[in-house]
Amino acid sequence: AANTLNQSFTKMKQIQGNSKPMSVFIQQLKSNDPSLITLILDGRKSVSSDEWTDLFDALEGNAHLTHLSLVNCGLTDETTVPLVLALVENETLISLDLSKNRDLTNGTGKSLHKVLKQSNPVLKKVNMDGTAISSKTSAKIMDVLADRDDTLKLAKVQAARQKKIKDLLAFSASDDVSPASQRLSQRLLELDRDSDDNMVDTPKSVKSGSTSSSGGKIKKAKRTKGKNKQRSSVESKDSSVSSHGSSKNSNGSGGRRKPPPPSGSSTTTGVGASANPKRAARRSQAARNMAMTGTTGNVEEIRQLRKVRGECEDCGQKCYQKTLFKTVPLNVPNKVHEGRCLL
Repeated sequence: AANTLNQSFTKMKQIQGNSKPMSVFIQQLKSNDPSLITLILDGRKSVSSDEWTDLFDALEGNAHLTHLSLVNCGLTDETTVPLVLALVENETLISLDLSKNRDLTNGTGKSLHKVLKQSNPVLKKVNMDGTAISSKTSAKIMDVLADRDDTLKLAKVQAARQKKIKDLLAFSASDDVSPASQRLSQRLLELDRDSDDNMVDTPKSVKSGSTSSSGGKIKKAKRTKGKNKQRSSVESKDSSVSSHGSSKNSNGSGGRRKPPPPSGSSTTTGVGASANPKRAARRSQAARNMAMTGTTGNVEEIRQLRKVRGECEDCGQKCYQKTLFKTVPLNVPNKVHEGRCLL
C-alpha cells in the first residue's frame, strides 16, 4: 500500500512543479481555486512556521484540493497542529503524504488517529514512512483508513460472508449424536423417516422382525372389536334385568326392581380408556411429541431437534427464526419475548 501511494505521488510531481512561492498556493486555497486539485510541496524546508499555519488554515475551508504532499519538509509536531485541526473541517482531501519528516512523533500520530476516527470520514490515504511515529500508532491509523478503501471493504465483507458459510457447514458436519456417532443432519433425516413408520401407540418392547404396521392395525382392530362386544353384553344384561323387574311388578309379586349400576362402576371402567392410566399417559405424551416435532424419538433427540429448529426445548414453541446467516429472536404476545419462551 505504501509503494502504491509513493507511485501515485511520483506521478503527481511529474504533472505539477513546486517552484512557485508559498504565497501563491495560500491565495489559491483561500480563493477556493477549482484548478488546484493536487499540491506538491516536497523538500520545502525553508518555509516558516507562519506560512505553514496560513497554508493549513486556508486548507480548512477549501473544497477542491484532494491530494497534498509534504515529503521531507522539516515539519514538527508544533507546525502540524494547524494541519490536524484543518482536517476536522475539510471534506475533500483524500491523500496526505507526511513521509521523511523525522521530527513528527506519536503526538501528531495520536492526534491524527483521533481526528480520523471521530471527525474526518473523507481522508483515505496517509503516508507516514520515515517519521518518528511508532508502528503501533501507524497501525491504528491504517486500521481506520482500511474501512474507507472500497476494495478492502468489499474484500472484508466477502471474507466475513465466507466465514459465516464455513461456520454453518462446519456445525452441521461436526455435531454428532451418540451412540452411533452420526452427523446431526443424517440423524434428523432418519428420525423423519422413522416417524412415518412408527405408530403413536407402539408397545414397550417389540421383538425384531416379528411386527409390522399392518400387524399393529390388526391388533388394534381386535381390541376395539372385543371392547364393543363386552359393551354390548353389558347393555343386554342391563336391559334383561330391567325387563325382568318390570314383569315382576306387573304380576304383583311385590319384587323390588334392581337399580341400574352407577356410572363409573367396575362394569364399565374395566373396558374404558382409564383401565391403564400409565399407558394412556405414555400415549398422550407420544401424541404431543408427534404433534410438535413430527417424530416419536426419545427426549434427548426431541430436545435436540427443537433446538435446531429454533423452538423451545421444553414445549416446542417457536422462539427463533433461523436464516442462512443469522438467527432472529421472535416476539409472540404472552408466549415469546425476545426469543425466550414464556410458557
